[in-house]
Amino acid sequence: YEMSSVTGVQTCALPIFRISADIPLSDVNADLTGSVDYDLVGKDANIRIGYHKDDITVRLRTNVDSDKKAKTTINLDYSGIEGIGVGVEVKDDKTGALTVTKDDFKLKVPVKDNKPNAEEASITYNWGIDM
Repeated sequence: YEMSSVTGVQTCALPIFRISADIPLSDVNADLTGSVDYDLVGKDANIRIGYHKDDITVRLRTNVDSDKKAKTTINLDYSGIEGIGVGVEVKDDKTGALTVTKDDFKLKVPVKDNKPNAEEASITYNWGIDM
């Protein structure tokens, strides 16, 4: 909980109180996971379902905001190609991304209006140093 004063205007960042619970889907299938959480202040909820089997991972996330509008995102990842990962993210507003990873490199191509947007593609490299 924090209060700040910016140019004479008082603002208040409300605390986040969130209730979360795992859904016992592994009783149905050992490869399924699930969780749900609810923000008591913001009044939004998230429902997450996941499936992982061998080289394939599927994740479904639905967010319901305080206006009871739902937004859904589906991710599909495949890692069965020698050291290469391929991923697709699809959102219900016809946006998303295509990704290809190799070692610490990642190529990400955004998707808008059901079409890849190569102009906004990015290549990133993750690295770190142990000290």
